[in-house]
This record gives sequence, C-alpha cells and structure tokens, in this order.
Amino acid sequence: MLVLALLVGIGLRVGVAWTSADHAAEWEADGFVRAWEELPFGGLNQMRPPLSGWVFHQISELAALESILAVRLAGVGLSVISLVCAMMLTLALSGLTKAVRRSRGFALAWLTVVWAVLPTLFFSAPRPTGETLLGGVICLLCAALVVWGRRGGLLCWASLAAMTCVALLAGGVLLAAALGVGLLVYLVPVPRIGVALPVLLAFALGGIGAAWVAGHRPGAERHFVPIDAAPAFAMAELTSTPIVLDARQPVDAALRTRAAYASAWTGARSAGPLGVASAASRRLVLDQLSPRRFDSLGSPMLPVGLLDVFLRGGLLLFAVATLSLTRRGSESSWPRGGVVVALLLLIFVGIMTASSPFAWAPVDLVLLAVAAAGVAGADPDRPAIRWLAFSIGGVMLGALGLGAGLASLSLSPWSTQLTHRAQQGRQLVERLEHGGPVDADGHLTAAYLLMDHAAPFLRFPEAADRHVLAALELDPSSGLVLSALVKSEVENLRLDEAERLVETMLDSSGELSSEGRLLTAWVHDVRSRLLAASGR
Repeated sequence: MLVLALLVGIGLRVGVAWTSADHAAEWEADGFVRAWEELPFGGLNQMRPPLSGWVFHQISELAALESILAVRLAGVGLSVISLVCAMMLTLALSGLTKAVRRSRGFALAWLTVVWAVLPTLFFSAPRPTGETLLGGVICLLCAALVVWGRRGGLLCWASLAAMTCVALLAGGVLLAAALGVGLLVYLVPVPRIGVALPVLLAFALGGIGAAWVAGHRPGAERHFVPIDAAPAFAMAELTSTPIVLDARQPVDAALRTRAAYASAWTGARSAGPLGVASAASRRLVLDQLSPRRFDSLGSPMLPVGLLDVFLRGGLLLFAVATLSLTRRGSESSWPRGGVVVALLLLIFVGIMTASSPFAWAPVDLVLLAVAAAGVAGADPDRPAIRWLAFSIGGVMLGALGLGAGLASLSLSPWSTQLTHRAQQGRQLVERLEHGGPVDADGHLTAAYLLMDHAAPFLRFPEAADRHVLAALELDPSSGLVLSALVKSEVENLRLDEAERLVETMLDSSGELSSEGRLLTAWVHDVRSRLLAASGR
C-alpha cells in the first residue's frame, strides 16, 4: 500500500511538472532564478530565507539542470524527501502513543496515501518556492524535540540544536517568531532548570548558528536586520499599504528591508486589529482555500479544491486527537502547549505573509504527519469512529472551501503577480533557461530585469553584475554596455568604481559626455540617499 501510494504521488507530481514545463508563474519565478544564478548564501535572505534557493542551486549545478522541467522534477524529488521527514515525525510521535509495530506501518501507509492525493501538496511540489523545504524541516525539528523529550542525551541535544539552525535558515523570521512564542509558553510554569536549560541552550545555539551562516551579524556600520524581508511586503499588501518600488528606494538591501518592515508596521497600526484580522480572513478563504488556486490544472477545479479542504479538515481533527494520545497521566501539558501555540502562530503569520497560492503547504505536511501518529495510536478494532471523525472535520472545512469556490471574488493579485510588471518573472526565466543568454543584448536585458527596483523577489544585483560583464566581453565598445556596467556597480554598492567608470565616458573633444554627466549626478544622488538613510 505504501509503495503503490508513493508511485501514485510521484506520478501526479511529475504530471503537474510536465504540464507546466514551458512557463513559470510570477510567484515562483524567483525560485528558478535562484536555481540558475550563483548568489552568495547570505544574499539570498533579503527576500526569502536562504536555504531553499541554495539547495536548488546546488542541485542544478551538480545535475546540470537548465530547463524549467528539470528544476520542477528536482522539486518532485525534494517532496519525496519531505515525505520521509514527515514519516520520521510520525514515528517519533508514535513512540509517545505506545502504538504497536503493525499500527505504525499502517499509519505510514496512510500518511503516504494522503500525501499522494492532497492537491496542495502534489501541486506545490514541482514549484521551487521558498516554502519547498520548510514542511520537511519543521517535521524534523518537531521529531528532534520529541526524541529529546523521551530520551535526552548529548546526541539528541546536538540534533535538536542542528535542526533549529536548519529550520531558521529555511523558515526565516516567521519560524523564529513562532519558536520564540512557543518557548515563552513552555517557560510559563517555570520548569526545572535541569529540563529547561538544555532546551533553551539548543534553541539559542541554533539561532546563533543560523544568524552566523546567513551572514547577518551586527556591525559598526549596519544595524541588524531580519533575515527575510518577504513577510514585510506581504503584510503591507494585506493592509493595502503602499511600498514605493522605484528608484527612490534605497539601493542597500538592508536599508530596503528596514523600510519595508517600517511600512508594514505603519499599515498594520492604521488598520487596527479588526482590520488586520478581516484582511487575513479574506486571504485565508480566497487565496489559501479557494479552488481557483488550481486553475492551471485544468477543469473541473471545484472538485479538486473541495477534496483539498476536505482532507485538510480531517487532518485537523486527527492532529487534535494525537495531542490527547501523547499525554501521560502525571505529565505537564505545557511542553505540548508550547508546540501547539508555535504551530498555530506559524499558521496565522503564514497566512498574513503569504506570497503564493500554496504558502500553506508546509503546514499541511506537518498536520499530515501529526494526524498519521493519531492513526497509529487509535484503537485498531474501532475504525468506524476514526473515519467518522475524519469525515466530520472534512465536511466542516469543506463547507468553507465550497463557499470560497462559489464566491465571485477573485484571488489577491499579490499572490499571483508580486510586482507591478505581471510578466517580468516569466521574461527573466525565459532568458535564463537553457544556459542563459548568448549575445550582448540578451545579457543586458537579463541584467536590467535583475536590477529592477520594482521587483521585490527578483532583484539580484549580484547576478546582474555577471551578465553585464558577459555583455562587455561580447561587445566591449558599446556605450549601452558601459552605462549598464555603471548601474551594476552602483546597485552592488561599489560607488567609487562607478565614478571611475563614468570618468572614462568622454566625447570627441575629450570632455565628459552628456550621458556621463547624467550618470555622475545619479551616482552622487545615490550616495547622498545612502548616507541619509543610514543616519549619517
């Protein structure tokens, strides 16, 4: 049963990859760019957590993946690895429920069946988004926490610290906030120092490791900034707060991040708690539950969307049942409460900061793993009660999905466009596919698309620099290439080099050309804005 379900799940994912092999949606375009362009590990975290893009790039480099279909198939392989991570969490929780070996095997098979047919999971698998690895990583973190609670020991502690570091690199500030709140709930009853201190040290060490690896350490010239600016843009859109996306934005990515978070906070304060909750509810129902998310699959969409919310509703009830099965009579409920609060907070902020129609996929995988542990711990002689409970949960959430599917309201443009240029991502992916541009014009076009100030998820000046240099090798006498090289130097904060380049732009009389004078004024303006934005 498990092997058959695995084959079906892989087949569905490959089918989705095959049907979308000739195009990339705007909300996933940056995943392909990160896979094909070599970017510094720390540089990836200005708009998405760095781990997913780094993994896709390493796979693309090792396997020479140059087409959209090849990158999508790599995502299918990573989804299978995520399934294994979910199985590890199920087995760890099954140890708490004292499930017999046969029940554990059935639970793993049941988990694989639902993983295979849950539309959100199999449709999002071939998409190289920032959430691709997050579900599996959270499963491993929860499994490490469960094993540490059961066994203790130095090896289990080291595994917990390591998984915390990996999870923060995959989840960014959202997961960091969820972990922080979960720890506070865990510490409310002031547990014994011998129990609480190792957990605190493990999370602290993991957080320090993630900050060090990502390269965001406070320095003398720069304030500490969060390791992921994507939530700021999504929250600002949620409250209809404008974030200026043009040449007036700071060139420095850290300053842009601070400005984005400041705008998002201002918008949230203006909308108030009720306004934010109302907007988040709309995004949940329309952008994360509506069958319209599956438009690219073909027709009919309503049955697919209803199946998705039906299965999710059943998983929610099974997950709640698992929590009751894992408690021992004299055991405190605060550790479990911390985990539950952290997951609930992660769901809430994940909805508020969603930047794709399938941003909830990591949570679905975690729910599936926890629900499967409930299947393992249930009474094997009373399956009717189990399936009745699953059906009740599915019908309750399915009614919400049906309402979203029949509503005339459309999806939020933020979850499908992510920029004021609806086709920018597709254009860039088409130019980078199959080894990238081959002429100077193609390299210049790719460079300008990568330096566009109005592209929050596709702005990679480091990658643009290489395209400009490639264009310079192909056409060293072009004035357009020289102007692009000046812009690239400025975008990469090499202002002195940019000024030296401008000084070489002379006219026939040996004086600075009109274009050179314009570029000189622009470089000086950028330098002034940078100094003003940094508070000096």
